Amino acid sequence: MGKKLKPKSGESVGITKIANLLREKETSTGKKTSKIKGEKEVPQGEGNFFQRFDEEIKNKEYNIKETLYVDEEIKEVLGLLKSKGKIQISSLVSFILEEWIFNNIEEVREVISREEKNRFL
Repeated sequence: MGKKLKPKSGESVGITKIANLLREKETSTGKKTSKIKGEKEVPQGEGNFFQRFDEEIKNKEYNIKETLYVDEEIKEVLGLLKSKGKIQISSLVSFILEEWIFNNIEEVREVISREEKNRFL
């Protein structure tokens, strides 16, 4: 597992740092308190993402029939969520993307409504 998360040259290593931190917590016997520089504290309470996810997913039936390709490091983090958190990854990704589209609906509409330019003219 450790060999997968080597950063590519010249590339941001944000997700790699996150995956490394999660892997450290996974193999640790005690609690690790290491934090990624710039990482925000996750609020525990009503606004917690996974609490909202659990509540909202109970009322939704996602029609999951398509394949989505993600970076290897992101796949590893999702795999940890699936195995350790018992979270249905396909529903989680659908929920995240649905929320992102809802929060950025105007920009999404703008991109979709752009007229295609004929590159051959």
